[in-house]
Amino acid sequence: MRAREYYSCALIAGVTFSEARHMLPGWILDLYKLRAEYDARLMGAKIARRTGLI
Repeated sequence: MRAREYYSCALIAGVTFSEARHMLPGWILDLYKLRAEYDARLMGAKIARRTGLI
């Protein structure tokens, strides 16, 4: 994953750029996944469980 993708996931997850610089990549990706699942639940969609992001 490139740095641009990492920081875009952080911003989508609600983490500021300065906070993301001091966080572990795995933590950011977990927050991104949780945010995506939450948004999908709000829209009424069901996410199939599989490996990887979402």
